Amino acid sequence: MKNQLKAGDKIRFLNAVGGGRVTRIERGLAYVEDENGFEIPTPVHECVVVQEEDTFIPAYKPPKIEPKPHVPTSGQPKVTKADFSVRSEHSEMTPEPKLPHTYLPGGNKLNVYLAFVSTDLKKLGQSSYLAYIVNDSNYILHFVYMNRTEGTRWHLRHAETVEPNMKVLIEQFEATRLNDLEHIAIQIVAYQTDRRFDLKKPVNIEHALDTVKFFKLHSFTENDFFDEPAMLLPLIEDDRPMGMKKNDAEKIEQALKQKKHMASTPARKPDAKKIRGEHIIEVDLHAAELLDSTRGMEAKDILEYQLSKFREVMDRELKHHGQKIVFIHGKGEGVLRRAVEQELKRKYPQCRFQDASFREYGFGATMVTVK
Repeated sequence: MKNQLKAGDKIRFLNAVGGGRVTRIERGLAYVEDENGFEIPTPVHECVVVQEEDTFIPAYKPPKIEPKPHVPTSGQPKVTKADFSVRSEHSEMTPEPKLPHTYLPGGNKLNVYLAFVSTDLKKLGQSSYLAYIVNDSNYILHFVYMNRTEGTRWHLRHAETVEPNMKVLIEQFEATRLNDLEHIAIQIVAYQTDRRFDLKKPVNIEHALDTVKFFKLHSFTENDFFDEPAMLLPLIEDDRPMGMKKNDAEKIEQALKQKKHMASTPARKPDAKKIRGEHIIEVDLHAAELLDSTRGMEAKDILEYQLSKFREVMDRELKHHGQKIVFIHGKGEGVLRRAVEQELKRKYPQCRFQDASFREYGFGATMVTVK
């Protein structure tokens, strides 16, 4: 839905209760100040301009109580029409029933997606992202959205109920927080309230997100749910959970436990035929990719460990002239990127380096060509 919004407009939320006054509009987001003075970032297409007198809540109508006629003091009291009129008027205080849910043909199978939308596709890696749960079914969904922190511990990011054939905004985050989403889980319970329905099993879905895709323009595609390109991650398709299989999750769990031990063990030399020639070697220098945990480590210790891995790869590949290597360091504050460039100038002046493809990696990677 397109709205010509401007600062000062009074709006309602399209997919949520409430509204407020627009204080500013930045990168496709309207910042809406509610009656408590809080600013709520909301996509422009989910704002509906309303009249000034709209209070966002039904007006209170006090009950009209008619005077009761005199009741005889002797014998049983009589029940009069006045008694029922009070009850009838009180019924006006009952909240209006919700609008009926939108049920679509073929919607009795669960199809649920986790969707990501960039607030500015022209500035991938610099702009923030919006995350949505898309409910493409005739069921009400109650979901819990989490990310793994350390070991087997989890952090709750959002919990909410989403109506049938609707989507709900669950968070906005910066590109610098993508490492938090490398391992996520969503738990979903599906039901209906106004008719009989087929029972759906509660699901627990885990995903290992490839965060590099957030920096690739082609990861965001045209779709049926948003006016702008989005990256869709299927959670449930035709009643089938689409996350990692149990044994895959167990393998990742085991790998996380062994990662620290493996970091101190000499790596097996890869098959040269698989990485030479036109093949580009990708090396992710994010701390979360190299270390099981950074607890107890200072920033300088983490940086030195990242640089040691950088030197290890460079020293190994120096004899392979023409080999291209992409070091993924993320945008962040640019500390790791500057350190990598200084190392290249100081220790590997014979190598040529440049920003890696923006389409593939955003602003968060450097390509080195061995000369």
